[in-house]
Amino acid sequence: MILQNQVIILTGATGGIGRHLAHQLAEQDAQLVLVASNELKLMELAGELRMRNTRVMEVLADLRSPNAAQGIIEQVLRTWGKVDILINNAGILDFTILEQQSSARIAELMQVNAIAPMQLVSGVLPYFKHVNRGHIVNVGSIFGSLAYPYYVTYSASKYALRGFSQALRRELAGSEIHVTYVAPRAVRTALNSAASIDMMHHGNMAIDEPEAVASDIIVAIEERKDELYLGFPEKIFAWINSIAPSIISLGIRKQAQMARHYVNQSRIQEQ
Repeated sequence: MILQNQVIILTGATGGIGRHLAHQLAEQDAQLVLVASNELKLMELAGELRMRNTRVMEVLADLRSPNAAQGIIEQVLRTWGKVDILINNAGILDFTILEQQSSARIAELMQVNAIAPMQLVSGVLPYFKHVNRGHIVNVGSIFGSLAYPYYVTYSASKYALRGFSQALRRELAGSEIHVTYVAPRAVRTALNSAASIDMMHHGNMAIDEPEAVASDIIVAIEERKDELYLGFPEKIFAWINSIAPSIISLGIRKQAQMARHYVNQSRIQEQ
C-alpha cells in the first residue's frame, strides 16, 4: 500500500509511539490529522512536520471525555473531504492493584483504550462504506492476549480492542475496508511508570524502543496485515495462553510475586 497523499488520522499523536509514527508517515508524504490532548505538544509536533512540508491538521481532543470522538471524523471530512486511514494509537495504563483504582479511573481507562476507538471507527465507517475503501489500524498490546497481573484494567481494555478488531474484520469481509490489529510488547514510553520499568528490568523483560514499534506498525499498514504481534517469546506465550491458559498461569506465578513487590514499593513512594 502506497502511503503518499493518504489522509491519515492518528490519535495519541504526541505520545512515544505516536510521535515516531507521525514523523515516519511524513517521510512517506502522507497527509496527517494529529489528534492529541496536550495543546503545546500538539503544536510543537505539527510545527516540526510542517517544516518538512507535510500537510498537517491538528485536532485538540481529550479522548477521556465520552463525547470527544464524535466530532473528529466530521471535522476532518468537512476540512479535507476524505479519510483513508484511521490509526487508533491513543492509550493510557496503570500499574496498580485493582482495588486501588477508583471507579472513575477504571471508566477513564476503558474509555480511552476501547470505547473511543470504537466510536471513531463507527464515525468513519459510513464514509469508508460509501467509497468502499479504507483502513482501520488499532494499536493494542500483547496484554490483550496475555493478561498480566497488576495491569488488570489495561489488559481488559486491550482484550476488548482485540475482540472488536476481529469481529469488525469479519463484519467487513468482502469489502475493501481493512482492519489491522497490532500488539506490541512493553515499549519505552512515558506511559510506563518508574516502578513498572524497574520491575521489567529486574525480570529481564524486553522493552522495545518506540521508533522500532512505529516502523513495525507502518509495515503492517503497507502489507495490510490482519494482525501483527511484536516480540519473541511474548507472541508464543500469547498463543499458548489462547489454548492452555493454566500453563501460563503457572509460569507467571513467580513474576506476579515480583510485580507485587514493585507495586507496593510504588505505593510507599507515593505516600
